[in-house]
Amino acid sequence: MNKKIILESFLATILVFLVLWILFLSINISFKPFNYVVKSIKQINLNDLYFSKIENNSIDTNIIIINTENLKRKGISDVLNKVNDGNPAVIGLDIFFYVENNTPNDSLLLSTLHNLKDKLVMSNIYSDDGVINYDYWYFDEIKNGHSGILTNKNGTDVVREFEPKIYNNYGSVNSFSTEIVARFDADAANNLKQRNNKKETINYIGGTNAFRVINYKNLLRYSNTELGFLKNKIVMVGFCGGNTINTADLRDIYYTPVGFEIASNRPPDMYGIIIHANIVSMIIKESYINHSPNWIVYLITIILTFLYVTLFTYFYVVKHLYFHIAAKLIQLVTFILILWIVFLIFSNYQLTIPTKYLLVSVILSVDVLYLYEALAVMLYKKYKIKSIFVHDH
Repeated sequence: MNKKIILESFLATILVFLVLWILFLSINISFKPFNYVVKSIKQINLNDLYFSKIENNSIDTNIIIINTENLKRKGISDVLNKVNDGNPAVIGLDIFFYVENNTPNDSLLLSTLHNLKDKLVMSNIYSDDGVINYDYWYFDEIKNGHSGILTNKNGTDVVREFEPKIYNNYGSVNSFSTEIVARFDADAANNLKQRNNKKETINYIGGTNAFRVINYKNLLRYSNTELGFLKNKIVMVGFCGGNTINTADLRDIYYTPVGFEIASNRPPDMYGIIIHANIVSMIIKESYINHSPNWIVYLITIILTFLYVTLFTYFYVVKHLYFHIAAKLIQLVTFILILWIVFLIFSNYQLTIPTKYLLVSVILSVDVLYLYEALAVMLYKKYKIKSIFVHDH
């Protein structure tokens, strides 16, 4: 009996992965209710729970954020000059300017940007084909980096990664955050380059609570002698909330793991400049998140799924009276253990282990046994193939 349980558990495990494959493959099926379920499963990321619970006892003192709200060009020029009076190491400007209007304020802003170009980094937008988006006023002579946020066109995907570098028709372009770090700490920027990853997972330290955020109105009130806190710091200038929010501003707010909630209608939680600040902080501290190799994840998933299916099969065939209670209890304990182990590894070693396939396979394994039994009965009736799931009467 033991050998038969092991053999048929192995066959049932194959069936589990077949169903799992069909489930994830169905993302291409144009059946919207099913697609919604599959997409939700594929979005599972237990690390989001970790980031949603992080608490900051201190802020990143290397980075100061100036909230410009909806300032126009002259106001932005005044803010940049004020920031420069504090002698920061780098000024990161995360504001896009639409086509030049040929006004005195344009000339004033352009003059300011040129005066600060030795410490200024601007964010820029690139179209899908890698060419600069010329819907914006582009300052060719100012150091800039791509500000692309990795989400979908609707901005509804959770932002978990960023691209240190993208490629266009003229070569490569570093990210806005990478260019800022390059001017602040060349070694840290080079270490990021040495990792040679197309994408990096963002190790969030928090939202606005993780950085010193100053409203532009307060900044402009400071005298030059009161600006010492800006000296040798990274100062990032851009929009991160205010009393004059309009529809256009809402395009630069995103969903992140920090604002994770188990709710379908939760609002986006983090402005683009705060996301960039988290990336800058991670690069400087070199607190990167590493990923376990896929082959290890697949191997663990296969082995554990086989063990669970074997255990479920034993109760189903030998101790059927206790099957339902045992199955639910085993699933509950499994989920708790997986959560605890994954959180422990992630929080201590910054190593992420994808678990969605394992979790879904554990869920499926119980119901797949019913499917396996039905197939076993059908094969027995048609071909007289014996199975531990079929009993002669």
